Amino acid sequence: MARRAAAVWSWAALLAVAASGCFDPTFPDAKIACQTTRDCPSGLFCSSGLCYHPGAGGAASDEPGGPGGTAGMGGHGGAAGAGGVASGGHPGLAGSGGAAGHPNGGAAGGGPPPGGAGGPASGGAGGLASGGAGGLASGGAGGSCQAACTLGAARCGSAGLETCVSVGGCPTWGTAVACSGRKTCQGSAPSAACVCPAPPAGCTGAGTACVGGALVTCAADGDGCVVQSGSTACAANEPCGGAFPKAACTCPAAPAVCNGKAGTFCDGSSTQVVTCALDAAQCLVIAASATCAHGCSGAAGSATCGSCPAPPSECAAAGMLCTSGGDLETCGLDSSGCLTKTAVEACAAPTSCGGAFPGASCACPAVPSVCAAGAGTTCASDGITVVTCGMVSGCLVQTAANTCASPQVCGGNATVAGCTCPAVAACQAGAGSYCDGGGNLITCATAGGCLAASSNGCGGGQVCGGSFPSAACSCPAPTGGCGSSPGTSCAGDTAVRTCSTTAAGCIQGQTSNCASGQYCWTSTAKCAAPTTAGYASDLGATASLASGYLSGEPVTMAGAFTLRGFGLIANAASGGVSVGLYTDLNGLPSKLVAKAQDQSVILAAPNKNEYPASPAAGGSLTLPAGTYWIMAGCETSTTVRAGATGGATLTFAVVAGAWSPLPATLSGVGTLTRTPINLYLLITQ
Repeated sequence: MARRAAAVWSWAALLAVAASGCFDPTFPDAKIACQTTRDCPSGLFCSSGLCYHPGAGGAASDEPGGPGGTAGMGGHGGAAGAGGVASGGHPGLAGSGGAAGHPNGGAAGGGPPPGGAGGPASGGAGGLASGGAGGLASGGAGGSCQAACTLGAARCGSAGLETCVSVGGCPTWGTAVACSGRKTCQGSAPSAACVCPAPPAGCTGAGTACVGGALVTCAADGDGCVVQSGSTACAANEPCGGAFPKAACTCPAAPAVCNGKAGTFCDGSSTQVVTCALDAAQCLVIAASATCAHGCSGAAGSATCGSCPAPPSECAAAGMLCTSGGDLETCGLDSSGCLTKTAVEACAAPTSCGGAFPGASCACPAVPSVCAAGAGTTCASDGITVVTCGMVSGCLVQTAANTCASPQVCGGNATVAGCTCPAVAACQAGAGSYCDGGGNLITCATAGGCLAASSNGCGGGQVCGGSFPSAACSCPAPTGGCGSSPGTSCAGDTAVRTCSTTAAGCIQGQTSNCASGQYCWTSTAKCAAPTTAGYASDLGATASLASGYLSGEPVTMAGAFTLRGFGLIANAASGGVSVGLYTDLNGLPSKLVAKAQDQSVILAAPNKNEYPASPAAGGSLTLPAGTYWIMAGCETSTTVRAGATGGATLTFAVVAGAWSPLPATLSGVGTLTRTPINLYLLITQ
């Protein structure tokens, strides 16, 4: 076995060199030791303890041979004779071959090994004489092979990595070589190779890593494969932390309450004392905690549980008192034995807190006077409300108040009162309508199941009329001088009559007086000051009206008008004056239609002397359109305002005669041309 092992390692070493591509591994004959053909490289046979190529040195398989085969076809020739390779484990003689069947074929001779001239004949074109199942007899230079692979290719075999090598000049798969160490053959031809397994999770080389909370150590073996060399479970208080390759079991973050040092501390709610200390791994942790009955206090690092706090000022001892908000407060000992406020409760309605400490309590209010008779229903003082009294939280109180639907009222005995119909004195005759002594319409009708009376003052100008049961409000004849239609009109010279329709459809009249100096205009049926016709604005110069003469100027009225007065602007106050309005006849004043007689000139310019007009005997102040003459006569010579000399002129009439009374008709009228004087009319339309 030792010899065999040496043989295997010798040619295996040659295969490894061949796989590296340094040379073509054509193995020499009789150089590799063997015990069986399995110890030789692929394609070689073991003979007499050494490996040979088939046919070389008379080598034949050391395995049992079969019957001789038939020689191959030589060139284009016929079959060789029935020679064969001798069976047996030692060199033998080849059998005699037949003659080649073609001139190019060689003869198979029987000569001594290794073939020589007496070996199987090779055809000219490369024919091969084949032996039996026991081995292959190679001819001369005319032999050939079929390549099993490409030189240098690699594949994974059942026993390891196989490499394509040249054996006797023919590429063939070499014997499988097991991968070293942890490597395994992976991949497919022609690129198979021995490959390291995937590195452990978290490792890419030598170092430490945190995997699943454990500290894992990784290393590289002799083949360069990364492997896990160890795993340590970190303690619960020293979790694995840090990044590869320097992970380690480390202390966790120190609790915030420990303030980075050992000692005793108050927690955030100041109800516990927390003890901070270093554990066996020298990590700062909470070693203990205790709940304080009276709270935690003291400096950080030396905190302790406190004692009972001072009780509330109102709790001098155990007992009950009323708070300023009306609640019932209880003072007593808490679970820690400290005097404190143990409860505050609102008194349930209708009770309220009353009494002094320590005996305060929630007490009922005084019983309402309306509930003096006890629980039940009773009438309120207004006579229309039914009050319900009942027990609430042990107190007799008013629980409801319901107003009776009109016309019902509250009636009945206390505790059983209710709504009932009242007696109505105004409706003793039953349902219907009648007029009372004040002119109101009284209607008796059923409402809410009761006979009730209603009174109507007959507004809108209506009056009550008719008899029971059919009396009604109706419109009287139109009042205030109105007709059957609404509207406004003049009620005399200084009043306006307004006729309107009320909401009830009645026509009613109302008269309103005009303000001082105003008149009712028939054209608008409204009060307004009169307008002027003539020369009502100061003309800027003066003229003299002689005593004993009537002097005046014409004025043309475009429409009908009502004369209200005369106006005169005098330069200075003087004696009396009479002003009249005359009709026109052929361009001269004729008949008197209105006058203001025996008046005084008391105002000087720029003020105006204005006099109310009165109609001439049998005449009217309402006059038609046309031309009229304003004539004035003075008691003494009077200077009046007039147009400047050289200004606009008009025909001026002059009549000799008395200034008062004014003549009803004029004759002997003379005319002259001159500027106008400040005479004017006050008119309405």
